[in-house]
Amino acid sequence: MPIPQKKIKIDGIKLSDQLLAIQLLNDTHSPGLVLHLCKRLTENKINIAFLSSSGRGDQTRCSCCVDSKDETGAKKIILSDLSLSPYITFVPEVGLLSLFPHHSSLEILGLALCAFGDSSIPLYGMASSLSSLTFMTDFALMDKAVAALVHQLAVPPEIVPFRQQVHVRQSDIPEK
Repeated sequence: MPIPQKKIKIDGIKLSDQLLAIQLLNDTHSPGLVLHLCKRLTENKINIAFLSSSGRGDQTRCSCCVDSKDETGAKKIILSDLSLSPYITFVPEVGLLSLFPHHSSLEILGLALCAFGDSSIPLYGMASSLSSLTFMTDFALMDKAVAALVHQLAVPPEIVPFRQQVHVRQSDIPEK
């Protein structure tokens, strides 16, 4: 008989709106592609909702997300830039799920990964900070992902997944 494990408490869950993921993978000696990608998006007033970058040897990996409303513009900018386009793939209709594991051990990362794997929820990226773990997955599976996590983690009953209500956008023209 398996020994029941104590669930790890989390202090909150935040869910993003629907986003477009932009994945950059560069195996060459072309430094500055992540910076160039960010510059191209910000020049065109496209907010970056998520950015995670890493490198090992000559390889650079970057995942970023922009609002789905900016999908057409972001794709046009990137695909027309021949220094970027060969290294980019797009993953439409993703979402970000952030956990707030206040004072928790790294064990929570393993539990979250097991929860996603057991529920066949794909992960396109992740990031961590001092206060949160953020996972990128299919937007349509966000509720399923929350349910899988609630099964593995101790989520206080008063904690309801938080969906962002305020949206900040760069623009020269006021939105109507």
